[in-house]
Amino acid sequence: MVLLLSILERPVPIEGQPADPEQRKAWGWWKVKKWTIHILNRLYTRFGDMRLQNPESKAFAQMFTKTYAGKIMECHLNLLNTIRTGGYLPDRVINLIMQYLSNSVSKNSLYQLLKPRLDVLLFEIIFPLMCFNDNDQKLWDEDPHEYVRKGYDFFEDLYSPRTAAVDFVNEYGEAPLQHKPYRQKDGALLAIGMLSERLKKIEPYKSELERMLVQHAFPEFRSPVGHLRAKAAWVAGQYADIEFCDWNNFRAALHSVVAGLRDPELPVRVDSVFGLRSFVEACKDLGEIRPILPQLLDDFFKLMNEIENEDLVFTLETIVDKFGEEMAPYALGLCQNLASAFWRCMSTAEADEDGDDPSGALAAVGCLRAISTILESMSKLSHLFVNIEPIIFPILQRMLTTDGQEVLEEVLEIVSYMTFFSPTISLQMWSLWPLMVQALADWAIDYFSNQNLEDTDIEPAPKLIEVVFQSCKGQMDHWVEPYLRITVERLRRTEKSFLKSLLIQVVANALYYNAILALNILHRLGVSSEIFELWFQMLQQVKKSGMRVNFRREYDKKICCLGLTSLLSLPADQLPSEAWGRIFRATLELLVAYKDQVAESAKEIEDEDDDNDIDDFLSDDEDDFEDEMEDEEEDKDEADNAKLKKLAAQAKTFRPDDDEGDDDSDDDSFSDDEVLQSPTNEVDPFVFFVDTIKGLQASDALRFQNLTLTLEFQYRALADGVAQHAEQRRAQIAAAAAIPS
Repeated sequence: MVLLLSILERPVPIEGQPADPEQRKAWGWWKVKKWTIHILNRLYTRFGDMRLQNPESKAFAQMFTKTYAGKIMECHLNLLNTIRTGGYLPDRVINLIMQYLSNSVSKNSLYQLLKPRLDVLLFEIIFPLMCFNDNDQKLWDEDPHEYVRKGYDFFEDLYSPRTAAVDFVNEYGEAPLQHKPYRQKDGALLAIGMLSERLKKIEPYKSELERMLVQHAFPEFRSPVGHLRAKAAWVAGQYADIEFCDWNNFRAALHSVVAGLRDPELPVRVDSVFGLRSFVEACKDLGEIRPILPQLLDDFFKLMNEIENEDLVFTLETIVDKFGEEMAPYALGLCQNLASAFWRCMSTAEADEDGDDPSGALAAVGCLRAISTILESMSKLSHLFVNIEPIIFPILQRMLTTDGQEVLEEVLEIVSYMTFFSPTISLQMWSLWPLMVQALADWAIDYFSNQNLEDTDIEPAPKLIEVVFQSCKGQMDHWVEPYLRITVERLRRTEKSFLKSLLIQVVANALYYNAILALNILHRLGVSSEIFELWFQMLQQVKKSGMRVNFRREYDKKICCLGLTSLLSLPADQLPSEAWGRIFRATLELLVAYKDQVAESAKEIEDEDDDNDIDDFLSDDEDDFEDEMEDEEEDKDEADNAKLKKLAAQAKTFRPDDDEGDDDSDDDSFSDDEVLQSPTNEVDPFVFFVDTIKGLQASDALRFQNLTLTLEFQYRALADGVAQHAEQRRAQIAAAAAIPS
């Protein structure tokens, strides 16, 4: 420690310092200083907080904080004083010193040492660091693209003395007040913007923010100096979400930011984009933006052709998300421009062989994310996907190779939208499937950092298997055994009841696919008794309220019914009479539970419609016709929102992660049948059950008679009720089919 402090205190000789700035910061003396400060910062981060120490390090931490932490800060302040007197310090050295000071502010002992020097530190050292300087002006004039890149580059922030200075002010919680000279005002606006989250919460600043913005920030939109116009747009965005007493102030700032998109100075245009995102998010009346939306998008695309910046894409995402389906007329153009921007960004990233500039890669990811947002917002307009596919297909095709390892999640999300929302899956899209399989085999498996996946992580797997069973009936016999094998293996170590239900439903789907084949495979694996015992046990498990623990959705019950019913048609040598009776009884009970749940769901929908009718009846009929029509639309929207909120709440209570407790929450009220498209939608379980029993009766009347004679009276009554309901359902289905579409 003494050696490190000695190196830190030793003055750097004036003689021999290179005149060239790049050579000077790499000079040996400054490198030694930099790494000494780096080491001391690491020691302070590790041992400077006694609350984080374990018994082994506590003694050293006490010695370090008591003996050396203050001396290190004293050396740092002396070094910073070089700036105050016009001397030279490398940017990285300043950055590291400011990091140490930022971490020291929260420690009372070090703050007391710092407090007497705060005025000098804040106003004579830190504030000038935050101000627009000669280097900024030179870069602004000679290379505005580089100016923008440095301003938005995360990696530049890591080494920037300005960012470190801002962090210190943020920690300390005070901002300078000088607002006159251009460069000083730039620094002041930067401080105010960086402190926005704090100032928006604390009085008396909170109530004075609008007046401060109107008097000191918004006038700079008209400044003759470009960097102040840029800073005004940025600061306005930082405070766009405050409660404006005068909405005209919000409107004026919004239009000033929009006008900044056409500023002759590139950095002003980019900062205006940043500010616009906040205004779009905060805007209560989209009518302010709607009339200028086409021009706004045109300005965006011009700027995207000029510069690769992920904030451009973030703002575009926000606009698309806010306007939703209203963006339909622009969807094709948006995707075309984003695709073009993506390829440009990829070219930039590929040209950066050393990886020093990640901006191109980040912007490329942003383009993909924006395309996903557009596709999601257009989900109900399936006809648009046919025209969008040729635009984005080359991206998907290329990025499903090793070139796309960093964007796999974004690419798969786009693929899912294109296949789910599109009216059909084209042969071109199907050609991506082998690429996805190959990617998984070669490199995408690395995305699964933990091969021992939790129950919730693998829920999609059994759902996918059942889709294959249902959609490829008779075409995948050779896959039945592998699917059943992995299902049984996972079932034996699964704890969550929801996943257990999904895995049992894989068995049910296999039986519905081909009962003889599936049952023989279970016998061959030696697990048939084990699986059916577990299945029947799960069917019987109920909560204190009487509600089922497992198979809670309508869909779950239906699939179990189809699987069990498929067994009832098997010949005697495949299904002994004792097993037949047990399956028959379980299926009857499940069908009755399914019937009750369907009826309850229908009643809830009817009650909601009645509530909406009452609300409409009670509407204020004294308004004129146009106002009444508008109110009806708003009521409809509110009713729709209420339904969505109710469904969301039900879905939340339904999630299986909460099934350890025996609460009485109405999980069964949730059904996702309306969002599930499956060939089984066309199969009525009651009709299927009755037809299966009739088939057995016709093929082997004596066996059927012997089997039914062993049934208790209550199950005979249930069977009669199910048979009657099946005929009602058959008549309803026939009537619905007769109605012209």
